[in-house]
Amino acid sequence: MPTYQVGYDENTWEFNDAIGAANPGDVLEIQKNYFLNFSTDTAYEINKNLTFLGLLDEEDGESFFTNKFQGTISLDYGASVVFENIWFTNLKDTTLMIIHENCSATFKNCVFECTEEDNENYLIYAKEGSFLTFEQCKTSFVSDSGNQSIYLQNSSFTAKDSFFQFRIITEGAELKLSNTICENYFGNALYLQKNTGFEAENCQFYGGNLLKSYPMIWVEDSYFRLEMGIIGKMKRGQGLYAGDKSEVSLTNVTAHSLDVRKSICLLEDCKIMDSVFLGPFTYCYAQTVLSFLCESESSIPLRLYNGSTIFADQVLFEKALDVNIEATASSLVHVCELMYANGSSSELTIQTDEFSKMSADVRHTTAAGAEGNENAAKELDSYEELQNLVGLEAVKKEIDTLIGMVDYNKQRVSRGEPPQQLVLHSLFMGNPGTGKTTVARLMGKILFERGALFGDTFKFVEVSESDLLSGYVNQTTTQTLAKLEEARGGVLFIDEAYSLDKKSTNDTGKEAITTILKYMEDHKNEIMIIFAGYTKEMEQFLQINPGLTSRVPNRLNFEDYTPEQIVQMGIKGLQKNSYEIADVEYYTRKVTLEYNRSLDRSNARWIRNFNEKIIKQLIARVIAEKSEEISLITNADIDAVLEIGKYQDNGTKKDAWEELHQLIGLHKVKEQVEDFIAQAEMNRKREQEGFATSVATLHSLFLGNPGTGKTTVARIVAELLYQKGLIATNKLIEVSRGDLIGGYQGQTAIKTREHLQVALGGVLFIDEAYSLKHGSSDNFGQEAIDEILKFMEDHRQDMVVIFAGYHKEMAEFLESNSGLKSRVPTTFDFEDYSPDEIAQIGEFILQGQGYQYDAESYRAAVKEAYAVTDDHSNGRWIRNFNQKLLAHMSRRVTKDESSDFNTITSEDLEKMREA
Repeated sequence: MPTYQVGYDENTWEFNDAIGAANPGDVLEIQKNYFLNFSTDTAYEINKNLTFLGLLDEEDGESFFTNKFQGTISLDYGASVVFENIWFTNLKDTTLMIIHENCSATFKNCVFECTEEDNENYLIYAKEGSFLTFEQCKTSFVSDSGNQSIYLQNSSFTAKDSFFQFRIITEGAELKLSNTICENYFGNALYLQKNTGFEAENCQFYGGNLLKSYPMIWVEDSYFRLEMGIIGKMKRGQGLYAGDKSEVSLTNVTAHSLDVRKSICLLEDCKIMDSVFLGPFTYCYAQTVLSFLCESESSIPLRLYNGSTIFADQVLFEKALDVNIEATASSLVHVCELMYANGSSSELTIQTDEFSKMSADVRHTTAAGAEGNENAAKELDSYEELQNLVGLEAVKKEIDTLIGMVDYNKQRVSRGEPPQQLVLHSLFMGNPGTGKTTVARLMGKILFERGALFGDTFKFVEVSESDLLSGYVNQTTTQTLAKLEEARGGVLFIDEAYSLDKKSTNDTGKEAITTILKYMEDHKNEIMIIFAGYTKEMEQFLQINPGLTSRVPNRLNFEDYTPEQIVQMGIKGLQKNSYEIADVEYYTRKVTLEYNRSLDRSNARWIRNFNEKIIKQLIARVIAEKSEEISLITNADIDAVLEIGKYQDNGTKKDAWEELHQLIGLHKVKEQVEDFIAQAEMNRKREQEGFATSVATLHSLFLGNPGTGKTTVARIVAELLYQKGLIATNKLIEVSRGDLIGGYQGQTAIKTREHLQVALGGVLFIDEAYSLKHGSSDNFGQEAIDEILKFMEDHRQDMVVIFAGYHKEMAEFLESNSGLKSRVPTTFDFEDYSPDEIAQIGEFILQGQGYQYDAESYRAAVKEAYAVTDDHSNGRWIRNFNQKLLAHMSRRVTKDESSDFNTITSEDLEKMREA
């Protein structure tokens, strides 16, 4: 892509001139020490897809910014802009960046400097439908108390490896953060409202304002999920507040405090520094251990109020306070195991009023858990735990072989013989959710217990691309070596290892791989490295360096779970968390059907997410019904989950059947559509009731002359299939040869796959499908057809492909492609419209546009013209006829200076006869 050098020298461009000359996709490289000051009155508008690349300076191993943009920038007209290595500064009381609708801004290694302590305007304003991405960015303030905010309105926000000190305010936005710190002591670090979705991993949040009663995180009518992170420590005040039908999900999180009201709270392995308040009408489900550090002795660590419920596996208190748990106003505390770090949990104080209660079957133990408790389950050792995992028989067999070699070496050493050389480095290949991380941890423990790993204690260090690669020059080696040393004597698990192959100019990925390979050679018996990822990508990853193949001899292939195994995991997961399924057979049947139909084949993740939805539905029902059966999953709960995302008739959308029958003509097609939908619906209902059914495909041919309504009917068929629950999403993707065929060998397969992936779950409509291949020598066309055939076979029940075209050409096309003919069983014949139907279509169009006309005269003119024309393009012909008629009318109205813009006269129709 062309690059424009922007700077002060004679051989460089002025900034404005460069933007004017650049084409979409070009790069503007900013000269060293180039500063740009924009007007304070109006925003500087960028309306092209451009990349602005700043230059860094380096001194004593540290990088420094040399380019600064000061003022307000506005992105508009769908621009997609990338800023890299730029220092941004706002002016007094101004917005630094405005991202308009459908625009996107990506910031890489950028700094946002706020020159004022208090700014009445938003620092960044992202409008509806915009996209905002931050990578390795940070803020710089003149004061720790600076009031700076960014505002996200129904937009998308992504951040990784960044540090923000501004307040993030949202309305209906979608946010995803990873390895990021958010900090704001003027007010909330986050203010999420109006159906915002927030997901974060390995993030930390600090801030809040005690004097103004601002918590660090405010969630209102929104969703907040954090995996691994901190909701920071405060001397006083709230960590997170959630209210008004929100949902909070925390996993491996240390939080100062939680205040959750009229919402749902899901906690897993969480630590609470101060307190949790639930109420009113709030449900909290706490998996594994919920720990209270009890840092404030004046607070009650766990309080429930006004119809709230907590269901917890294990609750641990570090201190015995005046009151550890308080439940009032019809609240319920159900704890399977209550623990006290410094003694028996019977020493803890629990207060309930006459309308609330604590579960009677709670186990009171010390923090050591169930040691000495006769009723406690026996803890499995690592090998037993591995064997108890569902499925994975081939993987278990490979691990047994490796264990056998370890034991064999022990015998050789005991007899005074040298051990057989054993390399533990492994490749774990498989789709998401197949248990790669779980097995890696257990496998490492087993090998450690058998003496194959030589650390003092078992180490398992899990890393990804961001843990190893640095954005700074020559820092990747240092960063990678630090992780290798941390895992020395144990296991280093590199997840999605193929992401190290960055294919970029800085080669940081290759630098990391080279460092790892050298460490593997220098420390052969001191570390076990596991490279993990999806099968296809990992096979390609091995090709980037021949040293990988030779140094990683153990390959474990993680196969997808069968539907039966998915059900088994689902039942085990619910039972482990003390849930009871009212009808196990019903759960089995419904989960099997849903998994077979699901586009999300993420294996164990899928069933965990499905069970989580069931638990949420159970919570909502228990709260609504005020039921005391808080752990019994009913068939109604399962059915409610199955309806999520399915078509719901809210009375505002036109019925697809009605829309089909309102079409003029097409009597044969309408009958075929009714038969087609009825058969598909019957098969689905038989499947739901557990009856055996043949695997039916819905792929179809739409054959007919131009203008016979093939595209219109395809859209209605897609709507019908969605309304009847036969496809997952309500979408019709229309493509032709130009969308699928590439310009060079291999590109066609990529383009075709992209469109097929987009259509997955819906309908792909291929117009003039016979044009995909022009003769036997059209290799690109054959490449597209081969890709379509394979995708149709792999996703037989996941989508519908409709091939449309004219009868003769399609017949020849199918004869030359036997694979298509066998995979497309249903044909719809679109007959030509009669002259009467052509006239009816024309009237329908005019009436929809509000025109007045004499119906009899119009029909006569249409039939007369259609009888003599050589263009029998059906609906297209009548649309062209009407367009010419309205052109005659327009000329007449203009000539006569008439104010009647709606009436078609006999004079206009006569002109059509003359034409």
